[in-house]
Amino acid sequence: MVAVATFPSDPTEFFKTSFSDLPPTPQNDGPNPLSAIAYADGYALASSYLRSLMAAKEFSERALRTTEIVIQQNPAHYTVWAYRTDIIFKLSGPSRVQEELDWTAALGAKHSKNYQLWHHRQLLLSQQSSPDLKTELGFIDKMLGEDAKNYHVWTYRQWLVRHFKLWDGEWSTIDALLESDVRNNSAWNMRWYVLTQGGMPAIEGEAAEGSYTPTKEDLEKEVDYTLEKIALAPQNPSPWLYLRALHSLSTSPSFASLKETCLRYAPLDKWDVELGIESSHALQLLCEIFETEGGEGKEKAKEGYRLLGERLDAVRKGYWLWRASEL
Repeated sequence: MVAVATFPSDPTEFFKTSFSDLPPTPQNDGPNPLSAIAYADGYALASSYLRSLMAAKEFSERALRTTEIVIQQNPAHYTVWAYRTDIIFKLSGPSRVQEELDWTAALGAKHSKNYQLWHHRQLLLSQQSSPDLKTELGFIDKMLGEDAKNYHVWTYRQWLVRHFKLWDGEWSTIDALLESDVRNNSAWNMRWYVLTQGGMPAIEGEAAEGSYTPTKEDLEKEVDYTLEKIALAPQNPSPWLYLRALHSLSTSPSFASLKETCLRYAPLDKWDVELGIESSHALQLLCEIFETEGGEGKEKAKEGYRLLGERLDAVRKGYWLWRASEL
């Protein structure tokens, strides 16, 4: 892996020796700026030369190094990242792109939640004719090992899996993550994404976005899996939301099995017992099922919503009492 080069906070010498033919373009805040930003001298100097380079539409090694100096001091500078991408493609070659991937990997270890970095990496990888996807997935796994809920890493992983159609291999990864932490809502989200976009393992044919509808067997398998995870942590909202979503995909939805599951964790004979209900999420879903039944079911739903507001989910008391009042 290529290490991220370090530059002094004052890169004057680099610009003095490398830019004798190109003067800097200082930031123009006007004659009387109301609130001028107090940039560090080194950053202001690098930015001045960066403006000159971009104005000249120069794509060179010194331009690349200038972007590195600026990015090190301001990793979220999206304009610099866009310019750097253009430079890499102008200086294109398999080895150059791979060096850049190594560079962003090293930088990502320090700035893993930098959106621009991950987008830059996506652009680079999409231009490779034969990318090393095994290494790329290994790098993502390493980043998720450090922060299993890093939104930017998950977004990048979704793109990678969709773009290169790596659907089948995702199931074992997601299973391992949920085995490690059943409350990993990001892994649950990825599970839904893979199920609905790519299908279950060994599905034949094109897996274009939004084209795959899980079969009855797929859904039954996922329901069984989800129930196992609910049993491990009944108050975990993620599998309950996943269970709801699975039910919404059914071509012949039946509330009977859902109701049975909910009653297991929110039995009617324990509504009056302190701590008798294992899951407020089960009770919420149960109340919604009672609503659909009408009649006596609506009265049970009212009682359940009041219980949620007054005892189980007091933070949202107003909401639950409102739900009860609407019945």
